[in-house]
Amino acid sequence: MSSNVYMFEIGLRMAGCYNANTSSCSFPIAATQDAFDRARYSFSQFGLGAETGIDLPSASSGFHGEGVNPGSLADLMIGQYDNYTTLQLAQYVSTIANDGYRMQPRLVSEIREPVTDRNELGAIVQQFEPKVLNRINNTDQEITQVQNGFRDVVTNRDGTANNIFRNKSYNLAAKTGTAQVRIAVGEPGNRRIVEGNNQTFVGYAPFDDPEIAFAIIVPDVKLTNRGGRNRMAQSIAEEVLDWYFERENAMRHGPIKPDEPLPEVVDGEDTIIQ
Repeated sequence: MSSNVYMFEIGLRMAGCYNANTSSCSFPIAATQDAFDRARYSFSQFGLGAETGIDLPSASSGFHGEGVNPGSLADLMIGQYDNYTTLQLAQYVSTIANDGYRMQPRLVSEIREPVTDRNELGAIVQQFEPKVLNRINNTDQEITQVQNGFRDVVTNRDGTANNIFRNKSYNLAAKTGTAQVRIAVGEPGNRRIVEGNNQTFVGYAPFDDPEIAFAIIVPDVKLTNRGGRNRMAQSIAEEVLDWYFERENAMRHGPIKPDEPLPEVVDGEDTIIQ
């Protein structure tokens, strides 16, 4: 039932190996490199391994594995060879939610002049409109099929996020993921390797009219007899989404201004902001 098997085969086909008996495939270096290049280009359309456009002085675009061989290609296809940032994962899932349009993420929507009256807003100096970075090279039908797959993760009886989210009113669409890691623990001279997972959970809601997308990574989760899949990332997402959709109307209308002036600490003393 794992999507890994599907992605393995896609990688093999891209490298020119269509025979189920992979031992008969030579995997020439040129074909394998071409498969790497095409896969990374496809992923970059969603923001994976690419610059997200975030309005910060600098941001990581992730890390590329250096080898070019069939085994590494298989790892690349399931997300365990190149490494992506949490922001890239958020941009990836928001692109799916947004019908294939990759938007520029922003921390600042507008800049205003300062004012002395705390109940007033200053004049707008600069305003940033939503910006489309690109539209992925897939048909509407293909994108819809992926969106339905994300919804199945929550609604299908065997979906990996079904237990927590199937009865939620906000109709989540999501994807779970685990990446294998090996962590050295213990004091010097008594180090040992512990097998673990990076738990990943991405999604958006509501499914039919998305307004929030998220990415959560819980690194270095120690494996248990349940494979380390004790839904830590999903539990975090549940708290965030429950909180958001309980308060969405208030959030849409901006922050609620307090009835009393806010105290501000200046040089160790409370000062009232008027």
